[in-house]
Amino acid sequence: MESKFDAFEIVFAVVAVVKKDDNFVADRYLGCGFFLNEDGYFATCAHVVKAIKPGEGLGLMRANTNQVIFVQSVNSHSEFDFSILKVNYKPNHVLVFHENEVVTGNDVYAFGYYNSRRDGDDLKISFQIFKGYVSSEWYHEGTLDAEKAVFQLSFPVLNGFSGAPLFINQEVCGMLFVNRETSITVSHSKYEEVVEEENKKTLTVEKVQRIYEAGVAHQIKHVLSWVRGLGIKVNGK
Repeated sequence: MESKFDAFEIVFAVVAVVKKDDNFVADRYLGCGFFLNEDGYFATCAHVVKAIKPGEGLGLMRANTNQVIFVQSVNSHSEFDFSILKVNYKPNHVLVFHENEVVTGNDVYAFGYYNSRRDGDDLKISFQIFKGYVSSEWYHEGTLDAEKAVFQLSFPVLNGFSGAPLFINQEVCGMLFVNRETSITVSHSKYEEVVEEENKKTLTVEKVQRIYEAGVAHQIKHVLSWVRGLGIKVNGK
């Protein structure tokens, strides 16, 4: 098993596959994800899988080669936004999963793909990495095991980053899936001369709301708890 870092072997693109001139090609980029073990089990978001249209197949793609791997089966969680795919592929790099406590303030990073475009028959996507920290832990539409289920991050989830692994050191601690919109109120004060009131100064306060989006990630321990319940081994157990 190779130990060197290979981003394209760690994060695969999830694509819609169509038949063109007797060949099957990646037609649309849907999101990304990562392998759970050597047996071809792959994790991504359920909403990524559900983006498939009639007449399309589901596949994985190495972003630097356009090599397409057909998905054999899909199993989606009944409540939460994650799915497990099965493919006939043995990854060259098996990830290590961080199942210990991750708390607010921990440094984390994520990388994935965005900005898909066509170049002839090839589907091109851009690679990007984000680095930041866990800004909070909160509940998301119920909980798993009566625990805080998700992380809020100091950076956004780009369009196309759904399913990307979140790392602490070199171990996967989460999976990106959505943004949480919030706002900041910025106040600006200024004095104005008012002649009619004997040159008295009045204070005017202007308030502006700035909207920003914070990324949200599933804690990987919840994903793996469900996966193991399906009889799939991860992290050697």
